[in-house]
Amino acid sequence: MSETENKKPPISKLAIASLLVALTGLCFYIPFSPFCSYDHSEFVNIAGPWIAFLSILSGAALGIIAYNHVRRKKGIIRGRIFSISALIIIASIVSIALLSVDMIPDLSRCGNNLSRLGKAFLLYSYNHEGKYPNAGKWCDEIAKYLDSPVKEQFICPAAIKHRDKGRCHYSMNPNCEPNSPPDTVLLFETKGGWNQCGGPELFTVEHHEGQRAFVLYNNGDVKLIKSEDIGKLKWKAEANEVNQPASR
Repeated sequence: MSETENKKPPISKLAIASLLVALTGLCFYIPFSPFCSYDHSEFVNIAGPWIAFLSILSGAALGIIAYNHVRRKKGIIRGRIFSISALIIIASIVSIALLSVDMIPDLSRCGNNLSRLGKAFLLYSYNHEGKYPNAGKWCDEIAKYLDSPVKEQFICPAAIKHRDKGRCHYSMNPNCEPNSPPDTVLLFETKGGWNQCGGPELFTVEHHEGQRAFVLYNNGDVKLIKSEDIGKLKWKAEANEVNQPASR
C-alpha cells in the first residue's frame, strides 16, 4: 500500500471553525445563564450577550454548512464529528435558555420585592428617629410604607411554585440598624412565615434553581448569592464598624 493511500484525509477547516465558534458562544453564555450568579466585568456585561448571540448563530450556520460539505465530499475530507459537536453545543445552549425562561420573571420579581422593602425600611427610619422597626414586628410595621398591592411584595413567586405558601418569604436580621455597615444583611430569603427574624439558620436557598437566594444589604443593594457564600455575609457589625448617628 502506497504512502498516499495510508495518508488520512484532511480535516475540514470549516468544521473546526464551527466548533470553535460554538465553544465561544458557550463561554460567553455561561455568565448570563440563570445558574450563574457571579459578578462580571464591565466588558462582559456590555459585550458578552452580543458575542454569545452572534457566536450561537454563527456556530449553528457553520456547523450545518460544514456537515453538509463533509458529507458531500464522501471521505475526501474529514470533520463530521467537529460539526456535529458544534451543533450539539448550540442545541444545548438553546435548550437551557428555553427551559429557564420561566425562571427569569420569578427572579426579577423576588429581587424587586426586596428592593421595595428596602425603600420601605428607609422611609420607616426617617419617621422613627433613624431606627428600624422591632424585628419581631417588622412585617406589620413595614407594610404601612408599601404601595399596593402590599401582600405581593412579601411573597417570592418561586416559593409559591415550590408549594411554600407562607405570607412572607423574607426574614429580618435583628442585628442590623440604619448605622450598621452598608454590607450588613438586612433582609434575606427564608421559608414562609410572618415577622420572622434571625440569622443564617433561617436562610433558605430552596426557592430558586441552582441553590441561590436574594439578600438585601443595609445600603439598599440586592444581590443573588449561592449557598456557599452565606458564610461570607456580614450579620453583625464590629464595635469599630458602627457609624455614629448624625446629631439632630
